[in-house]
Amino acid sequence: MKTWLITGASSGFGEALAEAVLAHGDRVAATFRKAEQAQAFCAKDEEKAFGITMDVTDRAAVEAGIKAAADHFGSIDVLVNNAGYALRAPVEQTTDEDAWAQLNANVMGILRTTRAVLPVMRAQGGGRIINISSTAGSIGFPTLGLYAASKAAVIGMTEALAQEVSSQGIRATSVEPGGFRTKFGGSSIMTPSTSVLEPYKALVETMDGFLPRTSSRA
Repeated sequence: MKTWLITGASSGFGEALAEAVLAHGDRVAATFRKAEQAQAFCAKDEEKAFGITMDVTDRAAVEAGIKAAADHFGSIDVLVNNAGYALRAPVEQTTDEDAWAQLNANVMGILRTTRAVLPVMRAQGGGRIINISSTAGSIGFPTLGLYAASKAAVIGMTEALAQEVSSQGIRATSVEPGGFRTKFGGSSIMTPSTSVLEPYKALVETMDGFLPRTSSRA
C-alpha cells in the first residue's frame, strides 16, 4: 500500500486522481485551500483519506502540511504537484504583481513542496514526484503567456530534479496533458481587473469563448 500526497485536490486532475487512488486501495493525503473541503475528504475513508488545509504559496503552511502527512501515515511514497491556476491576460498587459502571483503558485509552489518532501523520501529510501505541467509548457497559447511560462519552468525544473535525485532512489516526472474536461476553463482561470487594450479585444473575446467549452463545469 502506497501513500500519496496530492496538492490541489478540490477539483480537476487532483480530485479525480485522489478518488482513483483511494479506489485502488492506497492512502491519500490531499491538500485543499478550505478547511471544510479537507474535513469532507477525511470523511471519505477514516483510515486512508487525510485532508490537509494548505496554500502552496505559503512556505510555512507547505512545510507543516508535508510534515502532517508524513506523521499521519508514516511515509510519503508519491507526491503529485497539481495545485495551480491560469492567468488569462495578454503579455503586454500582464503586471508584475499578476506575473509573480502566477509563478508563485505554479512554480514556487512546486519548489516548496519538493524541498519539503525530499528529506522524507530520502529517509525512507525512495519515492516519486509527479509534477503536473501542460502542453502549454511547450506550445504557448495567446492570452496565456505567463501560464505557458510557468508550465515551461515546471518541465525544466523537473528534468533537472530527476537527474539530481535519481541516485537517491527518487524519481521525478513531469506530466504534460492537453485538453481535458475539468474546471480549467472556468474557476481555474484568473483574469486581471484592468480593461483589455483595443488591439487584443477580439483575441481575448475568442479565448474567453473557447476556454469555458473545455470545462465539464463552469
